[in-house]
Amino acid sequence: MKTKKNYLLFLLFIFFSLTKLSAQEKKSFLQHRYDDPVEVITKKTSKKQLEIIKHNLKRESVYFSYSKLKYNSNKEIIRIHIKLKNNKSEFQSTWNQKDKPIPTIKIREINGIINLQSGFKKRDTILINNIP
Repeated sequence: MKTKKNYLLFLLFIFFSLTKLSAQEKKSFLQHRYDDPVEVITKKTSKKQLEIIKHNLKRESVYFSYSKLKYNSNKEIIRIHIKLKNNKSEFQSTWNQKDKPIPTIKIREINGIINLQSGFKKRDTILINNIP
C-alpha cells in the first residue's frame, strides 16, 4: 500500500514539474515574441537609469556602454556617446545637441540585430509596435 502511495506521489510530482516547466518555456517564448525587450533613453534619463539599462541589456547578451554624458541646467541630457554590441552586430554614435536636449532613443534587438531609433514621437511608437 505504501509503495503505491509513494509511486502515485512520484507521478504527481513529475506531472506538476513538467507542467510548470512547459508553462515557463511558453511564457519565455511569448515574451520574446511579443514583448521585444526595449530600452528607452530620454532627455530626463539619469545615470542610475542608464546603469539599469546597461544591466537589462547585459541580460539579453547585449553589451551597452555610454560616455561623454553631459546634462544642461534643467538636468536634461544634451550629449551622450553610446556603444552597443552583440554577437551579430554593433553600433556606436554620439548625440551632441549643444544646449538642446537629446531626442528619445529606443534600443532593441530584432532577429539578433541591434536596432536603434531616435527622434520618434509617442504615437509613432504605437505604430512601430504593431508592425508584424
